[in-house]
Amino acid sequence: MVARWNEDAHLREVTLTFGQEGYLLFKLSGQDLKQGRLVKSASLGPYLVVAPSTWERDETVAGPPLAAPEPVALDGYIAHFFDLEKGNGTKIAFHTSDGELISISSGSTHFELIGERLEDVSGRVGPLFSEPPRIRVPNAHVWEKVRTIVIGEEGGGRGRWRTEFSPDPDSLEQSLPSEVLDRKGGWYFLRFYDANDDLIESLDFRFLTGLRQMRVLQSCPFPSNDGHDPTRVEIAHDPGVTFQEVQGLPDIQIEYCGDRETTVTIPPNPDYDITRWQVGYENGPQVEVTILVERIWWGLGEEVNEPPQWEDKRLVLSRDDFTAVSKAVLWLRLPRHRWVDKVLVGFERARAKSYPIKVREKALAVPLREFGDAQELQQFGIVPFNVWILRRGEAYKGILCELIINLTCEKCGFVASNEEDLFRHIESFHLDEFFRSLTYQELCALYPSLPPAIYRCKYCNFYIRSDDYRNPTSTIIKHIEKDCQKVERKSGPVSIMFETVSDVDEIRKNVIAGLEGIKKCRLCGRDFRGIGPDLMHHLIEEHRSELYRLV
Repeated sequence: MVARWNEDAHLREVTLTFGQEGYLLFKLSGQDLKQGRLVKSASLGPYLVVAPSTWERDETVAGPPLAAPEPVALDGYIAHFFDLEKGNGTKIAFHTSDGELISISSGSTHFELIGERLEDVSGRVGPLFSEPPRIRVPNAHVWEKVRTIVIGEEGGGRGRWRTEFSPDPDSLEQSLPSEVLDRKGGWYFLRFYDANDDLIESLDFRFLTGLRQMRVLQSCPFPSNDGHDPTRVEIAHDPGVTFQEVQGLPDIQIEYCGDRETTVTIPPNPDYDITRWQVGYENGPQVEVTILVERIWWGLGEEVNEPPQWEDKRLVLSRDDFTAVSKAVLWLRLPRHRWVDKVLVGFERARAKSYPIKVREKALAVPLREFGDAQELQQFGIVPFNVWILRRGEAYKGILCELIINLTCEKCGFVASNEEDLFRHIESFHLDEFFRSLTYQELCALYPSLPPAIYRCKYCNFYIRSDDYRNPTSTIIKHIEKDCQKVERKSGPVSIMFETVSDVDEIRKNVIAGLEGIKKCRLCGRDFRGIGPDLMHHLIEEHRSELYRLV
């Protein structure tokens, strides 16, 4: 198959052959990865593999796909995307329809760019240097395979500068042609070709001679209790270097401290964690620089939807958020993908759960129901819910939420944050619901000396004990017939009406002074003399779990 294209006003072509390998391997470049070069082997970075449509990606070796395979102009073939990172152990691998494993070698890159690198996260456009970098190889034998090195200005359009040179076979480091330094900056590619003009490797880099240093002044990705503070970025540069934020974000403060230092203050807003800047000279070279502020944000949402708003202050959680049917999900927003090595979430580090981060994602969903068996849910008070970030050998701890568990009265729903307030409430309003007074009949059973009954005239407050030495019945009848002042005495006989009194308070007041009052616990039946603090003490010591529930 022959592919033709226009380059520098010349028609160029190349014959593509699948050979015995059965695939085509392209090294992708550019910020949008829309450009690629045919190469023979893989090293590090993004690659596109055009393979037979019957081949399937081996996810065990290659990891899950970052993007779905896409069709190409060749019948029977399909394109797969791979991104090989240093240290992640993944390779480009497929299974054929016959079950054969096809693995594309992906050793470490032979060529390394060294020099004064600047802090920048622009991604696919190569590292940023303050001077043109040098090329370093692990040993001089690498140069035996390289005949030509092409360096050129990256980007679209015609007429872009480029040149080529041959490496010094005896030197481990190669300096770039002096014309590169004369250009003072820009975005460039390096391509390494063998004797057959086949591409061995390609690299990108940027440099700006007047950009000396960039420092993001930040100590921890987690905020203080008051939230994230504005973040300062200090930039050292030569006179004449200017800065322009290209996304049009408001509220960013740019302060020029003389002609050799600029301070950028980035507000505490998740939309400002990554900002893009055009840096360079007026009417001269420009480079795009991306500044990353490493801040952690979080919020509560649903399992499939990120929260509508990211927070940097502690959220309040309840016990209901942790039930088995809870849909509450704590979302964690990281500064960028591949930023963290490990994330732990929980009440205590020793019992924290580990959550993997997908390669292409920077947001993590933590369903709170997965912590429903935590012992902290069985106690009242305020308990911190923590996140531990492990990154590059450092561990950071942040308290994102607070679980607040209150006490609610089982009798009326009164809510208290501590037992003292709850117990005072019960003592003031609900003792009668937990204790009752003994009836007179129960008192008689305890004290046989009490009269079995006490009678009262229904016309007045005349009382007589059933054990009175006088005949009680005759005495109260005589009282009604002759002595009661409230009986209407008309012609005819008087109605004899009296009743048995059972109210203990009435008996104590009118018949038996000093009659002891005894309370009985409705929960266990225990008797108590008096109505003092012993009652509340008994409830607390014996029936604490029946007084309130946790909410």
